[in-house]
Amino acid sequence: MEQKLRKNIKLYYWYSTFTNLLILGPVLTLFLLNRGLNFTQILTLQSIAAITIVFMEVPTGAVGDLVGRKYSVMLGSFCMMVSTFIYAFGHDYWLFILAEVVFSIGMCFKSGSDTALLYDSMKKLDMESKFKDVQGKGYGLALLAQIPGSILAGYAFEYNEALPMIISGIFMLVAFIIEIFFTEVVVYEHEDKPSYLGQITSSIKYTISHTKVRAIIIFTMFFYIFFRAGFWFFQPYLKAVDIPVVYFGYIFAIFNLVAAIVSKNSAEIMRRTKGKTLMCLGGLMVFSFMSLGVTNMAIGFVLILPQQIVRGMYKPVIMKTLNKNIPSTNRATIISLQSLVQNLAVALTLPAIGKLMDSVNIFKVHLIIGGIMLIGLIPLSIYLNLRLGKKNKEISVS
Repeated sequence: MEQKLRKNIKLYYWYSTFTNLLILGPVLTLFLLNRGLNFTQILTLQSIAAITIVFMEVPTGAVGDLVGRKYSVMLGSFCMMVSTFIYAFGHDYWLFILAEVVFSIGMCFKSGSDTALLYDSMKKLDMESKFKDVQGKGYGLALLAQIPGSILAGYAFEYNEALPMIISGIFMLVAFIIEIFFTEVVVYEHEDKPSYLGQITSSIKYTISHTKVRAIIIFTMFFYIFFRAGFWFFQPYLKAVDIPVVYFGYIFAIFNLVAAIVSKNSAEIMRRTKGKTLMCLGGLMVFSFMSLGVTNMAIGFVLILPQQIVRGMYKPVIMKTLNKNIPSTNRATIISLQSLVQNLAVALTLPAIGKLMDSVNIFKVHLIIGGIMLIGLIPLSIYLNLRLGKKNKEISVS
């Protein structure tokens, strides 16, 4: 069994590379605009996706804990593959809604379960102290793979606007094949396994009662709104400063390179910014938004790079901080709860941001969003810092 668990770690690098190899970033906004959508419709789609996650995240997380993380991840890849093909050949807004719902369900099946599979494999090998290094390296490899993927996306889009979607679907199929070779990690003996409702209830109880877990989730609920919205500003900004679309792929390749380098070194960065990492990430986001709001020239694209530093750090930081505070038996479910609340925040706010983007130019959007984020981050950072410094008694999830 030990050899199989070590194989899980090696497979995780391949899995992370292909499951994240959606080469849509450089052209997705343009693809949707070309299909007749405006920004309000585009961000409403994202709101629908977030609402889907709100309803599906915890039930699918419980599937990961009770049925198996491997099978949950495989279902996720299959759904995401189907979604990309619906998008590629769809021209109707209702089809795009269907694609977003299917894609979001797929993300829910993967969310929590892939992290839990890796963490518990390493825990059984007494290697959990190296989890942040392995996950950071895995995410870094994924971002490195996106560098040529981003360049490919620009040229593929010029040839056929649907081609990046089709290629992404093929990569999801490759991820699905890799997942077949994972070894399931047993966290419950059959006689100890709770009911489906009991699993969800105990996880919610633990999350509400645990001071540190609660603080992390509240902080990420606010932070994720801006982290998620920022992506949809990239392409309008590049277009506004007159950068040709064919160069978008090269620019996104630079973004991915920066994020990959940061992710690869995320463990060291966390060590150097211990206790302040999340606050530092918030500061980088505010700086990027405000700077882009006052820079109307092509070289301004470099001011998006601080957001790529955040992109490389966000998942390793959140997962490392959460995982050390939650039990194995509820790991996938609680990680899914965290994803649920941050997506609920996104669902409630993205349509309004879409309206804002349709009403004012992209420079004013950056200034307004940056100002709102700054105002909210100050009290939240103080709250998080106080809570993470507290000693928390282990809370039963029974």
